[in-house]
Order: sequence, then structure tokens, then C-alpha cells
Amino acid sequence: AWRFEGTTKPRGMFAAFAKAGGVTRSIVDRRTLVPGSSYWVTAETPDPLVRTAAFDARSSEVRAAAYQDGWLLTKTHRGAVFFDPLSAMFALRAVEPPPPGEELRILSVEGVHLHLLTVRTVGPETIRLKPGGDDYETLKLAIRGDKLGDDGVLGAGHLNNFFLWLDLTPQRKPLKLAGRIAFGGVTATLRLP
Repeated sequence: AWRFEGTTKPRGMFAAFAKAGGVTRSIVDRRTLVPGSSYWVTAETPDPLVRTAAFDARSSEVRAAAYQDGWLLTKTHRGAVFFDPLSAMFALRAVEPPPPGEELRILSVEGVHLHLLTVRTVGPETIRLKPGGDDYETLKLAIRGDKLGDDGVLGAGHLNNFFLWLDLTPQRKPLKLAGRIAFGGVTATLRLP
């Protein structure tokens, strides 16, 4: 198994409004990148929100939990291969992007909620990360994230709409991210770097 770790920290004026910074850890299968367990804690609050999930790919099941303010919420999702947000981004880098006109769908569990990530290939694009800097040849992907209801039906509106630019090396490193991402009742417009 591999252990992936991601750290988030809001910066600038956004930091005053969003206490979403924290650490995400995922233990994934080396061959498939399907997670076995996931843990995410927001670190900058007196009573942090803790999210955990245990994944069982053989039985197509995930047991998810979220804890905050003395409340524990649990939920079991069944019937598919599930990812957490961190392992989904690594899996996205490892699989062949969908051909133009087609899409790749990934089910992601965040807290106890299920989300559908729909990935489309926009195409090759040359980007420059800094004025006067080098040009990079990339593959631009469009990613839409929709929250699913308890019945598995799409909710109203998209929670996330963003673009991801991956370099063309075998590692497919993310070079740029831009778009609208919502979490914890906050919607942010991102432009990285």
C-alpha cells in the first residue's frame, strides 16, 4: 500500500473566512490506487471537523464518518468503486484521459457525502506560469463535481467546476488549477499558481 498525504491552508484574505486548512491522508492499493482508508482533519479550529472512511473495493462499499461538536455522523455507500478526494486526484493522473467528446466518472466520498466527479478532456494547451517564464505543454481537463443525494440522484447545481492542467511527462504533474470550488459552505474561485 502507498500513503498519500495532502495539506491545505487558506491564504491571504481567504484565510480569515475559511478554516478549511488541514491534513488529508489516504492509504491506497499500489496497483489500482483505490483507497483502503482515508482521514481528513481541519486543523485550524478549536473543534476540528474529522472525516474518516474505510473502503472495501471487493464488496464495493465504503463506510464513512464525520465528527464535530460532539456529533458523529456515519453513512455506508454501496455498489461502486469509491475514492476520497485525494486518491481521486492521483488516480486521475494515472489513468488515460477520456477521448474528446467522452467523459470519465469518479465517485468520491467527502465526509459522509457522495460526489460525482465528471472529467472531460479539453485538449492540449501551452501555458506560462509566470510572466516572462517558460512555456509548458499541458493537457487541459475540465472537472465538474456534483453532490449526490442519499438516493444517488444529482443535487441542484454543480458544487465544483474547475480546470486542471497536467504536464505531458509520464508523471502528469498538475501545473495549474483554476475554477470554482465549494467546501464547508464556502465557495472559492481558485487560480493556482
